[in-house]
Amino acid sequence: MKKMYVYSTVVLLVTLCICLSCPLLRADPSMYGGKGQLRVMAANSEPFYTGMPLLYLGFYQGYVNEQYTGAAGRNDRNLSHILSLTFIVTSKIELSTSYKGLFLPKSDTIIIEHDSNEWKLKYLAFESGELSIALAPGISFPIRGNEEAKSKFGAYLLGTVQTAMGTIPMEFSVNIGGFSSEEFLLPAGLSASVLTKYSEFFLEYSAENLTGTETEMRITPGIRLNPKKGLTLLLALDKTFSTPYPDKRFNLSFSWLGPFAVFGAQRQEIEEEKGPAAETIIIDEK
Repeated sequence: MKKMYVYSTVVLLVTLCICLSCPLLRADPSMYGGKGQLRVMAANSEPFYTGMPLLYLGFYQGYVNEQYTGAAGRNDRNLSHILSLTFIVTSKIELSTSYKGLFLPKSDTIIIEHDSNEWKLKYLAFESGELSIALAPGISFPIRGNEEAKSKFGAYLLGTVQTAMGTIPMEFSVNIGGFSSEEFLLPAGLSASVLTKYSEFFLEYSAENLTGTETEMRITPGIRLNPKKGLTLLLALDKTFSTPYPDKRFNLSFSWLGPFAVFGAQRQEIEEEKGPAAETIIIDEK
């Protein structure tokens, strides 16, 4: 157990130090990479600047109490983690990859299970006014010869509506997918977000497989903080209502925009400074 806590603390501190040292742009990645909340993805994309590639890193950790066989009735805490990397190729194409693992402390050892790698390509197929629709095909496969993680491939259909309640911006997203694995999987998700300058409050529903008899379904309230450009910190709590899985899970996630985003940030600031001046010159000429 102590080894797990030391590992978790070191990784989080290093990630936080990197994030705080880089005053870049803002990114709102989901736990598997790509724009979104925790598990629900958004159809619209992060800002894209012509000739300025945008690359950002996401780090997720989840904690949960779970009773293990042979643990003499004792509840131990396991630790899941996901490292994701997202690259915005164009204003409509987003490529992301993620590495997922699970640490199970048993006695004085740590067992790593469910190691898998996922690739996902999101294409913004339609955008008109407040509505965005995207298609996101993806593939996931086990690594390290893990027999418990299963390969799967398929795609998500994503929809996002951006609106406002008075002067407060809001965003609603819906995900529905179809994946082929040992059985056909039908994952789904819904989310509602309230956006402010330095934070985002959200509530989402997500299910691993709507057609399964023992699937994990959950309601997740959470908050994403944006204290500094280039850094986001997400805190969320899962409340599950499917008996085979733990009742509560605590989620923590960081994101950091990579070095390529420096150029994008500088370009954005220049355009914002020149924008009003350019309009003034045009008006004067007329």
